[in-house]
Amino acid sequence: CSSDLSGRHRRSSPATEDTPVSVRYFFPPNRLHEVLGSTTRTADQCLEEAEANLRELQPQCLEHVEQQLQTLEKLLAASPGQFDDDFLGSVYAAALRLIGVASIAGLPQLDRATSSLCDVVDGMRSRGIWSREPIAVHVSSMRLLSQPNSAGADAIIEGLLSVRRKFAAEQTAPSPLKH
Repeated sequence: CSSDLSGRHRRSSPATEDTPVSVRYFFPPNRLHEVLGSTTRTADQCLEEAEANLRELQPQCLEHVEQQLQTLEKLLAASPGQFDDDFLGSVYAAALRLIGVASIAGLPQLDRATSSLCDVVDGMRSRGIWSREPIAVHVSSMRLLSQPNSAGADAIIEGLLSVRRKFAAEQTAPSPLKH
């Protein structure tokens, strides 16, 4: 069984000197077509449907955002006075549960702030350092950014990125392969 450029599969009979070669084409079923049906849609129509579906999820996403922010605030209130990898792991996990959800909730700047917090916590963990302040400023800023159309959102993000640069783990390029 072989395939030609069109994706069709051919089955050929063994040829001998006296017999001509016969070729039969076999078209495998298109399972995606079976699932979607015969309705054809343009890419723009598919995108519009996807955006409408995401808009339907916004209320649940906003609720999730609020729950995770409360979790982060509770963690921060109980923060240790010294390096504690388990505590930082809990902060990281709570923040990670916000990434993506905040954008669907219509809060893309909150998503950026959350990513920044994850980078800061990851940097602290990898270098074994502790400071409550960068986490506190991120959580406070995230609370402000959880409000739609937050005033000064760009300035808040710039400030958080400055904190991130100070605490995040340094990115190093992988060493070149040696032959």
